[in-house]
Amino acid sequence: MIPDFKTYIKESLWSDLQDRSSGDVIRKEDDIDLLDETGLVNYMEKIYISPNDDTHIICAALDHGSILASLFDIDGRYYSIVYKKISTNKPEITFPVCQESDIENKLSKLYKVTRLKQYNDQIYKIEPNDGSKITNKFFLEVLDFILKEADGKYTILLKKK
Repeated sequence: MIPDFKTYIKESLWSDLQDRSSGDVIRKEDDIDLLDETGLVNYMEKIYISPNDDTHIICAALDHGSILASLFDIDGRYYSIVYKKISTNKPEITFPVCQESDIENKLSKLYKVTRLKQYNDQIYKIEPNDGSKITNKFFLEVLDFILKEADGKYTILLKKK
């Protein structure tokens, strides 16, 4: 006779298993915020594509603890968002000033956008308005926002449908 496993598993554990399988609870191993740079780049390569099949649009500089994703190509000038994750105690997202688009003003409506003096005000950092910590999820949220709001003729990275 095969035992009924429900009788051997406590109800709360059984409920937890059902919540996980239905997607109501995120499993720890599926939490994007727990991914290191390599894992995050691998994840990004599964959800973003380049219309030009350029395989070097998303890359990790592991020695610097950074991820770089090229978003625009305007007259041969690439505009890339940089996520510095490990190289500092405080993660940072930076993006170059793009005179050809209004993306900075659009970002400013949702996020704290600060021009950095050390780069002659040509780079700005993006942070949560509420002062919360920058996470992998926040980085992807900003990246998705820029892609959504950007002028399509400049975009070189697209989210898969």
